Amino acid sequence: METAATIRLPEQFAELEPFVAHWAAAGPAARAAARDTSSEDQRSAFHAAMSPRIAAVLDFLDAKALAAMDRGEAALLNMALAFVHVVLAVEMQTDAEPAHRAMRSYMKFTAWPAEAWNKQVRLA
Repeated sequence: METAATIRLPEQFAELEPFVAHWAAAGPAARAAARDTSSEDQRSAFHAAMSPRIAAVLDFLDAKALAAMDRGEAALLNMALAFVHVVLAVEMQTDAEPAHRAMRSYMKFTAWPAEAWNKQVRLA
């Protein structure tokens, strides 16, 4: 099974690889957990790295068929989806993030359709 250490993002996004292990979480519950287990510094660093690249990331991913994505492309898509969580935490909730984190424990993902791009990749 592949791990975060062996996943390579598409070459033009290689500078984002240090964030794969934590932020390329597969599935909505895993992305929420990545946000919940991140520190303010981790969220800020990911936000700073992704913010100037997100338009290029989305343009790149828009040209790909979901089911045909390789593991690096799938990781990039998962990171883009996690970025939505981080934008909310960094730009909107700011210092209220700890209070929101506590409330998220009451939100449960009970069923979700399989995401076609998420292959069997262990990120921990």
